[in-house]
Parts: sequence; structure tokens; C-alpha cells
Amino acid sequence: MSLIRSQFPGLGGLCASGAVMFLEPFPLPQPPRFIQIINRATPMSLSDMSAYHATGGSHWLTVSNIFAKEPEEVVVYDSNYSTISSSTRALLRKLYANYGDFKVRHERVQKQTDTTSCGKWAIAYAFDLALGHDPRRQRYDFGRMADHLVSAFETATVSRFPRL
Repeated sequence: MSLIRSQFPGLGGLCASGAVMFLEPFPLPQPPRFIQIINRATPMSLSDMSAYHATGGSHWLTVSNIFAKEPEEVVVYDSNYSTISSSTRALLRKLYANYGDFKVRHERVQKQTDTTSCGKWAIAYAFDLALGHDPRRQRYDFGRMADHLVSAFETATVSRFPRL
């Protein structure tokens, strides 16, 4: 998230996933464009941290409003699940607290084929969002994702993940 923030300082969100409980609600009249990678079991308070330790790290996904159709809509990009967890909904309720009702759209994106690569997928979606590309329209080359991610960190550069 810090790599994306360094190249796209105007984007909101982009905080360490363990710190999302400290994010302030989006201000009125319109939420900022944001990207956030979260865990399906993201704790929403300090008292939730002990439960997170027992269940955390289970699955990473990306939420954003960059390709939202309305100001109060947020889009979920998830490489594995087609449902939205209660902790993800709690985070979104917190971010959109000033807006009353908000809409959540779960987008179909390329799915992971294993049980451990969700973090790479979430980062690929976040990179594309930051660069202005809609993740639902991408076909990523899974075999080259890890090398691309290492290169991104070594060069401190956000660039598109390899595609098929």
C-alpha cells in the first residue's frame, strides 16, 4: 500500500491492513477515490485483535471506488469468494458512515486456482486500479506474478502485472 501511495498520493485508503480500524469516515460531499487491500477477517477494534490472531491471514481482497458507478458505491475485487464477509462490511460501513446507505458491488475477476496466492491477486488488482485499469477486464499471467511483485518492490515502481 505504501508503494502505491508513494506514486499516487491523491488516492485515499492505502493504509496497512492492520490499521484500517483507524481510518476516518470519508468526508462529505463525495468520498475520495480510494483503494484498500484488506483481509476478510480484518479487525475493526483493538478488542478484535485477539480474535484476528486466531482467524486472521485467511484471505486478502481489494476494495475501491475507482470504478464505482455512483459516489456512494464501493466495488469488491476478490480472487476467491463471491460473498462479502461481515468484517469487510463493517469496514465499509465505517468508511461510508457519513453517507447513510451505500452500495456494495462484488465484481467478477479472474480467480485464483490455489489456496495461497490471494495476496498477489489483491495487489495486482490494486496496482491496476491505481493505474486506471479495471481488474475485471484483465487476464493475469499467474506464473509471472511473483517475479513481477519482487521487481515492483526492488524498483519501487507500480506497474501492470503480466497478462496473458
